[in-house]
Parts: sequence; C-alpha cells; structure tokens
Amino acid sequence: MDTTREELPDTMAAIRLSGMEISDVINELGDLGQEITQGVKSSTRVVRSAEERFRRLTTMIPSSSSVRNFYNAAQCT
Repeated sequence: MDTTREELPDTMAAIRLSGMEISDVINELGDLGQEITQGVKSSTRVVRSAEERFRRLTTMIPSSSSVRNFYNAAQCT
C-alpha cells in the first residue's frame, strides 16, 4: 500500500502530461490538415487557370487582319 501511495502521484502526473501532449498533437494535426486543404485548393485553382488559358490559346481563330497581314507578308517574299 505504501508503494501505491508513493507512485500514484507520479503516475497521475505522467498521465496528465501525456493527455496534454496528445491534445497538442491533435491540434497540430488539425492545423496541418487545414494548411494542406488550402494548399490543395490553391493548386487546383492554378491548374484550372492554366488549363483555361491553354484551352483559349488552342481554340483561338486568327482574326481577318492577322490573316491579311500573313497573306501580305507571304506575297512580299
């Protein structure tokens, strides 16, 4: 019984400390999860923007003045 009385306070202190450390880890993981989510959203926006710009570039139809300038330049050579 004496051993229990001697060791119980230290054991309880260790359990409290472990509980606080677990809480800290859980909070850090939550923060990290939010940062990852924001990074993924940002990356998705960049990729979508790049895809849209690429799509616009590949579907551009030359204007009539561009065609006329090209034709005139070809005639001069």
